[in-house]
Amino acid sequence: MPLDQTAARADQAETLAYPGLFAAEEVGWIAAEAATAAVRAGEATFGEAHRRVPGIASLAAHPRLRDRLVGDGLGLVQATYLQRWDGTHPLPTHAGARHVVLFLGWRGALGLAGHVRIASEPGLAVRLDATALVGARPVGESLGAVLVLAYAAEGEILPQIADDALWPQAWCAAG
Repeated sequence: MPLDQTAARADQAETLAYPGLFAAEEVGWIAAEAATAAVRAGEATFGEAHRRVPGIASLAAHPRLRDRLVGDGLGLVQATYLQRWDGTHPLPTHAGARHVVLFLGWRGALGLAGHVRIASEPGLAVRLDATALVGARPVGESLGAVLVLAYAAEGEILPQIADDALWPQAWCAAG
């Protein structure tokens, strides 16, 4: 699958957007699983998302994400799921980490300094440094479901998974 990579400079903050890193069908069932977990817990935002939602653990450990945006030797230190983000609070960051925002839905856009806008698209992955992440705002009323991942040297190394591990198993997709 060819990858369109766009780079933008926003107040000297690195922003790498990877449209099509994951297909909407790959993340759609994970988004539904995370939304269900949020309803059951009675909270629209929760940390340790990789422990609460098995699909998010697979997404955080996925080789496409790790190879293109994270790099070797870094483990997961933070996984935060936000069902809807209105910008009231900044997106979560972890000092000294590489941050990745994964869009799980279509709603809204992410606004960065320098009038850079990244439209929400299921499967779009964006790597931001902490400065850009703290300054990010939703464009419009709110941004739909997103997953914010942080990777650092002291993080948890997740088990390796196959490239096709995000596709739902036949037993759960069959009608």
